[in-house]
Amino acid sequence: MVTLRAEGKRREDITAGIHRALARRVAVMGRRWVSKERWSSPAGVAKNAMMKAALEGEIDLPIVVPPEPQIVGALGAALSADPQGAGQYP
Repeated sequence: MVTLRAEGKRREDITAGIHRALARRVAVMGRRWVSKERWSSPAGVAKNAMMKAALEGEIDLPIVVPPEPQIVGALGAALSADPQGAGQYP
């Protein structure tokens, strides 16, 4: 990034490039275990509209974002830890 800024590249272009690179990496890893018809983003990065758009461009599918993506992991852990209904959703 420092080199690109020194070369006079626009901050917006550098940021877009970083998002595209991350999206490519996530897409490669995600294709191993994510549905080919529907993807969701259950983490804090889901609130990053630029990352969401970059990833949608890589996988050519819309990404479903839950209303509070930051807590999905914690909710899943809590549901899994419940001895009465491990893995069951309300």
